[in-house]
Amino acid sequence: VKVYYKDVFDKYGKLFEELGVDVNNGIGDVYSKIESLPEAQKAEIEAAIQAVYQTQPELAMVDSDRGITNLHVPSDIIVDAS
Repeated sequence: VKVYYKDVFDKYGKLFEELGVDVNNGIGDVYSKIESLPEAQKAEIEAAIQAVYQTQPELAMVDSDRGITNLHVPSDIIVDAS
């Protein structure tokens, strides 16, 4: 999570530490913890996360309709047996 979202963690890492974000719980933990922030700050972080998807390789989607990737929570892993 920290590697894929490096730009976000470089910019907001200190804030994430203060909020108690645990990257081992996936990017979903970031979304959960930023809920308590003012709307403008939350929107800024969400925009930074979305910007990552434009520059990084594509991720496997667990639920593409809701934008849930395989990095959202540790149990959302895609295994392709084809």
